[in-house]
Amino acid sequence: MTDSGCFGCGGILVGRQKKWCSSECEKREGRNTYMLSRYGISLLQWEELFEFQGGVCAICKRPPYGRRVLVVDHEHSSGPSGRLRGLICSVPCNLKIIGKHKSGDLLRSAANYLDDPPA
Repeated sequence: MTDSGCFGCGGILVGRQKKWCSSECEKREGRNTYMLSRYGISLLQWEELFEFQGGVCAICKRPPYGRRVLVVDHEHSSGPSGRLRGLICSVPCNLKIIGKHKSGDLLRSAANYLDDPPA
């Protein structure tokens, strides 16, 4: 047994455990590291935003299904750490609705078209 605790939760390490008390703690810390390096937010900040949004996608208002999680949506114009917009479902909202749009002008135009078609 070592003097230091789990790198993720600070829990007690037993047997041959050197850094993590469980695979869940190791995965969680890996996700935290990824979120910090990719988007500049911690996993705790992601969880706070998830709670603030009521656990649903900021666009379609549906909760994630199956093993999926809501993904970080951000402005792409300034790179991967661009301004955070919210958490959305990967499919369809991120890949099919937002896609590579740099502004909301085209999406607003499409919404106006659907609400009031010319024919």
